[in-house]
Amino acid sequence: MPLPKATGKSKKVNKLLLEKFRDAIIPVNDIQTGEIDAILVADKNTTNIFTENAADKIYRVLIEKMHEGAVTVSTDGIILYCNAAFAAMVKQPLQKIAGSRFNRFIGVASRQHFDDLCMNSGQHPAGEQFFLQTTKTCRLPVLISINAIPAGTAMVKSIILTDISLQIQQQEALQQKTDLLEQNNRRLDNANKNLISFSHVSSHDLQEPLRKIQNFISRLVLDEAGHLSENGRRYLDGIASTAMRMKLLIEDLLDYAQAGHIERKFEKTSLASMVNEVEKDLTEKLIAKMGSIDTGHLGSANIIPFQFRQLLLNLIGNSLKFSSTDRKLHIKISSRNIKMRSEFTPAPKLKSIYCHIIYIDNGIGF
Repeated sequence: MPLPKATGKSKKVNKLLLEKFRDAIIPVNDIQTGEIDAILVADKNTTNIFTENAADKIYRVLIEKMHEGAVTVSTDGIILYCNAAFAAMVKQPLQKIAGSRFNRFIGVASRQHFDDLCMNSGQHPAGEQFFLQTTKTCRLPVLISINAIPAGTAMVKSIILTDISLQIQQQEALQQKTDLLEQNNRRLDNANKNLISFSHVSSHDLQEPLRKIQNFISRLVLDEAGHLSENGRRYLDGIASTAMRMKLLIEDLLDYAQAGHIERKFEKTSLASMVNEVEKDLTEKLIAKMGSIDTGHLGSANIIPFQFRQLLLNLIGNSLKFSSTDRKLHIKISSRNIKMRSEFTPAPKLKSIYCHIIYIDNGIGF
């Protein structure tokens, strides 16, 4: 029975099927002869690589799973292969990348330098930071590592690209914090200089009227001593003592303002005399609270007098502030020398001697 004659439409379909069959036969023959070692099948959502060699398949799967971009280029810079990570970096589908020149993804200003780096990578591996031109307006900072590897009788370039945009952002944030810290340090330094200048001016302005007060006291003692009553002489002695303490306070204020710029000087000082000075300054408040200070046993210690005096003022001031209303305020201050090991001790077996100060009051507590 004769076959029906083919129509024009069926001839066109047969021709198209024949062309597809030939296209399918060619890669199969090439795989059998070793000309093709893998086939890449890609659509809009997925990319699959099929290879004959099992070990090579593991390697290619590893390359595809990498977060870094991986590209293989020929000696003249044509892209032979790239993984999905690189396609994501340059924001283009894989189909459009293969067969194009790699350096078109490098910024124009750095393109020549990149080509020179590729040429020199045949002798030893090369790596530098570049910007990938992902779009006309967007650039991605990457670290590019180039290695020359043999591929049969030819040599190809293996390029690994690492996205370093996060590291650069962190470096910029760290630099901003460093700059801000330097600005604050400069402001603090200027504030300290202004404080020292102000302290000098204020202290000199305060010292002048204080000197006049002390001169008037001296004249009263010399000229009017015979006319003063016992209470008058006691009041005058109190004024003279207070004026002297004020003079010492002004000098200490100057030293304190310069504390950050000069060496701190520790002096061996009688703790009892320090407590007595502070007690005189707070006499009126102690009388109002019906308070008393028992110094007990107080020795000497190496201290910075001004700062230790401020410490005592704060401690006794807090005791006065938080005293109980149903009993008289009583403060007891004592000291004793003790031996303790310290990180500052020259040898582990030696012990340093410290002055241990005990401060007790009968206030309301915490």
